[in-house]
Amino acid sequence: MTSWKESDMKRCLTALILVGALTGFAFAGGGDEHGASKTASNTQAADKTAIETLWNDYSRFVVNHDAEGYLNLHDRGAYKMPQDQPMFQLWAVSDKIKAKFAKGAQEYNTEMRINPKEIVVMGDYAYTMGTYYKADTPKTGGAAIVVDGKFLTILHKDSSGKWKILRDCYNSNVPPS
Repeated sequence: MTSWKESDMKRCLTALILVGALTGFAFAGGGDEHGASKTASNTQAADKTAIETLWNDYSRFVVNHDAEGYLNLHDRGAYKMPQDQPMFQLWAVSDKIKAKFAKGAQEYNTEMRINPKEIVVMGDYAYTMGTYYKADTPKTGGAAIVVDGKFLTILHKDSSGKWKILRDCYNSNVPPS
């Protein structure tokens, strides 16, 4: 009977680990040698689509003066970083935001477009940058108040799989009046 040498055991153990790893990759990718990368690519595409939808919803909520919808796009720990103002935690001032949206609904017809130029997903975090346009036209008549700007936003996927705004930095291209 032949005895096992330490080197034989190491080779056997290495082979078992390699087989186990390859089997795991095959199952993770549905048996396709490129399956894991396809799955990751599909997940990234779905995440990017979800983030584009978030920006469409954001615009729609602002246009419709829907404060609840707007607030719910944000993580409970979200911070806003506006131009020429201190940063603030969004949910800490949610009552003020609801009042501002209600007043805006009475006084303005609003138009808004958000154009994400770049969306980068890194697991449960993502960042997006782009441009936005917002015009508030007084219901009583007069010139629209126009804001044309850019943004850089960090998002986080919550435990239910929904993307939420976590940090939002934005500023206008139009000089203050």
